Amino acid sequence: MMADVRSMVQEQVLGISRRALNDLAHAGLESQVVQVLLDRLERNEDPGHLGNVREIEKKSSGISVYSGFEISSSDRDRIREALQKRFGNDQSILFAQKEEIGFGIVLEADDQKIDWSLDYYLQGLERHLRSVVPDRSSKPRSSFSS
Repeated sequence: MMADVRSMVQEQVLGISRRALNDLAHAGLESQVVQVLLDRLERNEDPGHLGNVREIEKKSSGISVYSGFEISSSDRDRIREALQKRFGNDQSILFAQKEEIGFGIVLEADDQKIDWSLDYYLQGLERHLRSVVPDRSSKPRSSFSS
C-alpha cells in the first residue's frame, strides 16, 4: 500500500512540476537553464557528475546536448564554446531536442551522461523520500492471538 501511495505522490509531483515549468517557460528562463549548465561545467560544481565529466575528458569522441526545449543559436554557441574549452576542440557537438527531458539539459558522451533536468532533481527527491519513509509493504503484519 505504501509503495502505491509513494508512486502516486511521485507521479503527481513530477506532473505538476512539469506543467508549472512548461507554463512558465520562456526564452529568458531557458537561457537561465543554459547559464546554470555553463556555470557548473566551468566550476565542476556538481559532485554527483564529476566522475562523468572526468570520463568524458578521457575518452569521448563527441558530445550530444539534449534539451526539452529548442536551444537558441546564441545559447548553442555559448554551450559549444564552453564544451570545447572544457573537453577540447576536437569534440564534435550535436544538439537535439527531446521533449521527454522536460525542463533541463542532458549531456551524453559515449556511455556517460550528465543530467541537469527536472527529472534528475525529482529522482534525487525520490531517493531521499525512500530513505526517510520506510516501505511498510515488505514488513510482515503482526497478528494478535485470541
